[in-house]
Amino acid sequence: MAEVAQERAMDQMKAAVETLGSSTEGETEGDLTRFLVARSMDPKKAARMFVQWKTWRAEIAPLGYIPEDEVLDELRAQKIFLQGPSRSGFAVFIILARKHFAPKDFPQLKRFVVHILDKTLMSCEGHAEKGKEKIVAILDLQQISLANIDARSLIAGFQTLQIQIVKSEEGRAEMLKAIGEETLPVEYGGSAKLVPLQDSFGFSTDIQMEKKQEVAVQQMRAAIEKLGSSAEGEADCKLMMFLAARSMDAEKAAEMYVQWKRWRAEIAPLGFVPDDEVVDELNARKSFLQGVNKAGHGTLVILGRNHFASKDFLQFKKYVAYMMDKGLASCDGIVEEGKERVACVLDLQQLSMANLDVRGGIDGFQILQEYYPGRLGRFFIINAPFIFAAFWKIISRFLNKATAEKVQIVKTERQRKEMLKEMGAELLPAEYGGTAKLVPVQSVKLKNWPPTN
Repeated sequence: MAEVAQERAMDQMKAAVETLGSSTEGETEGDLTRFLVARSMDPKKAARMFVQWKTWRAEIAPLGYIPEDEVLDELRAQKIFLQGPSRSGFAVFIILARKHFAPKDFPQLKRFVVHILDKTLMSCEGHAEKGKEKIVAILDLQQISLANIDARSLIAGFQTLQIQIVKSEEGRAEMLKAIGEETLPVEYGGSAKLVPLQDSFGFSTDIQMEKKQEVAVQQMRAAIEKLGSSAEGEADCKLMMFLAARSMDAEKAAEMYVQWKRWRAEIAPLGFVPDDEVVDELNARKSFLQGVNKAGHGTLVILGRNHFASKDFLQFKKYVAYMMDKGLASCDGIVEEGKERVACVLDLQQLSMANLDVRGGIDGFQILQEYYPGRLGRFFIINAPFIFAAFWKIISRFLNKATAEKVQIVKTERQRKEMLKEMGAELLPAEYGGTAKLVPVQSVKLKNWPPTN
């Protein structure tokens, strides 16, 4: 009887999800059952929960997983260790709280929590039945200080987990027995070594995600052909950027790619924008290409005081493409293909009303979002005067969430030091606390510029 009731609830939930304009296609019944259980077997409530989860998942992990290069700051802290399965077949990870500090980049922390949980659940494969994967987490508070206490992160990361505080030797012994000494380190009474999350091998996370990506890319290529175009010659990693920007929806990604291809043919028919097509913009000496920062991103510095609304708007759009293309080209040979990014510092020192260009600001960001998906690393705005506030209020309305998260208006000395640390003193000029000289973008010589294809 219970099985019949569960099957009925499952069918009702699937129907309710479709009524909400979504789909459960590709989801296992084991996964869907989790939502039913979480909502006391109420199909409608479970359907709403599933649709909310699906929307959230598409936003936080559009590739289907969180790549390591999106959570580098958190991984470098070496605070999470994935130890393998417990005796019950549950995946075990250990958190050293003394190595955690309140994040400067909270969206990255949320992605990191997802990265941890996804990778840990994947480690259950072969040890637990599909849909019955579970996680055991150990939070070690040894040597914790006030600087490590971060209520916001604890709420965001652990509000859905069952927590047991181990207070006695008896409790520690029970924990060791339940998990297994072969999984826990010596300081907890076990015999294992701690294995940093990013060094954990033998799990199928990457393989499974690669298969999903391969399927999505194939579907996207087919969709592009249906639209009367072709992606021949394009690397899969490039197409993945369009897929990520459209939440892995192959048809929407195909439409975005075809639009990009038309735009590219208009803006850069040679495959790049020659200097002589953006002479007026280059002569303004407002953009400087400083090299590659610590994250492997080509670094641009833009002086707002040297910008004025362009009389030739097509030239301005070509100039944005010129800056982005050359910034990305500066990463060649330094980072893996498809992971090239551009970081920007926009300096508004001595800005006047004559420099405020609403149309240019809106179109500049829209070019980044629509034609350079996933290519913006960080965008710092420094020395912003009072008059900039109203201008930014207009511009920021046109930013999607992914772009907005990468923009930071630097207001304090602490934020300036953080920017300097992130970008590298060797790339920034003395007025920002660095040691470099500004190098006009047109003066930078690159071995692969102009591109030959």
